[in-house]
Amino acid sequence: MRTGDWLVAFTDGVIEAENSRQEEYGEVRFIAMLHSGVMLSPSTLLNSILTDLDRFVGSAPQHDDVTCMLLKAV
Repeated sequence: MRTGDWLVAFTDGVIEAENSRQEEYGEVRFIAMLHSGVMLSPSTLLNSILTDLDRFVGSAPQHDDVTCMLLKAV
């Protein structure tokens, strides 16, 4: 890894999280969140992703674990 590179590890519960209309959060939305936050710290980006995921899911029941780890080479 080079300075500025990211390593992202996550479970399928992140991208398969569903809202009340049974729509999945999805890879496209997750990757867009990652791209939009490349200048942030890992903890700030993680909080941003989890906030967006919570807003997307709303009050729909969680059916899988949601695990995400972000590392940035310095």
